[in-house]
Amino acid sequence: MFTVLVLGVLLVVLLYSFNAYGDIVRFDNSEEEKKGNIRIEKIACDTDTFEYLAEIVVEGNIEHDFEVEIEVDGEVAKKERITEGVIRAGARDGEHNVKLRVDTRNEVDEWDENDNEREERVYCELKKPDFYIESIELEDEKYKIRIGNAGEVGGKIEAKVEIDGEEVGYELSKDFIEAGEKIDIFVDARDGEHEIKVRVDPDDKIKEKDEGNNEKTERIKAIVLENAWTLTIRPGWNFIAPFMFMNQERIKTDCGNMEEFGILMWMPEQKRFMSIYDVMIETMMKFGGNEEKAKEAMMKTVIRSGLWVYSEKICHITSEAKRMPIGFTIDVTPGWNILPLMGNISFLSLADISGDCGNIIAYKWDSLNQRWERIGMEYVFRDEDTFLALAIKVNRFCKIGRILKPPEFPKG
Repeated sequence: MFTVLVLGVLLVVLLYSFNAYGDIVRFDNSEEEKKGNIRIEKIACDTDTFEYLAEIVVEGNIEHDFEVEIEVDGEVAKKERITEGVIRAGARDGEHNVKLRVDTRNEVDEWDENDNEREERVYCELKKPDFYIESIELEDEKYKIRIGNAGEVGGKIEAKVEIDGEEVGYELSKDFIEAGEKIDIFVDARDGEHEIKVRVDPDDKIKEKDEGNNEKTERIKAIVLENAWTLTIRPGWNFIAPFMFMNQERIKTDCGNMEEFGILMWMPEQKRFMSIYDVMIETMMKFGGNEEKAKEAMMKTVIRSGLWVYSEKICHITSEAKRMPIGFTIDVTPGWNILPLMGNISFLSLADISGDCGNIIAYKWDSLNQRWERIGMEYVFRDEDTFLALAIKVNRFCKIGRILKPPEFPKG
């Protein structure tokens, strides 16, 4: 009986003690049995990967994994079992509520069960492209449209191009624009003045940093020549038709200012060449300074004239080379005359354009070798003869050109 009593006292001493006031205090070892704690360090946006990033710190000694859950605006975005570290979930553009729960199944006996949940408003901006239209210009009979990307990432480009409200196709070398890059797309130009409207990402498929710079409109005047032919002006003398005076607005040239050249114009009535400037002054004086009448008179002279052009450089003049119409003729007088080839007469022979002049003597100037070249009635004109002038000699008044000659009546 005594032994039992002693053992009981010892048990009480082991389990209890007394505080400074003589109160009995029981030793509690439950906190020591809890080996660790899970703490949420932060919730943030990783702008490089466009993800929500939650950092979880494990304190103490937790020997097994636990479940972690991320909610975005009340919807579960991700569940994962981890032991510590970082959990990620796909972000949403803009500001959203992001809630993180750790140890959602209460599998870990922690010393603080009140820090297992955290909710924050997190702003995460998606890196986006930013397409813009820098310019719409005319280049070599094409509309050149320059499109850039001022955004943070590249993107696939789609565009819609309209000419006067009509959608048209375009050419481009690549359809993906890197951040900071510019590309050009090309559209066949139309003759005359037209409205060119361009919109990138026309169906708003791509989220962009700035949606307000995707459209641009320009009015552009273009010269698009049909049946264009380029005449080469070579160093030295060139004997050409005065085609550039017929419609100066539809001429393309890299020759620069014509004042740099020496130009002599054939005057049919005087049967001599005169400086182009003297011709202009004389004509203006003849009509008392009336520009309209002087211009009309000049045009009548031009279609029967030719030009000697002296150049110190090689350059080019391009214009429309329309076919010489059937029935087109000019009057010529006995002696030397000039026949300007104002259009294309390829595959026609000299006989085909001799009109009612019969046999004629004809020469063309070889500007490459700087010499005359006689051509016979059987000579067949080629493309390279377009816009040249011929020196022709006839022995009577007649008409030269493409005269219609119907078959003669049968004999007998």
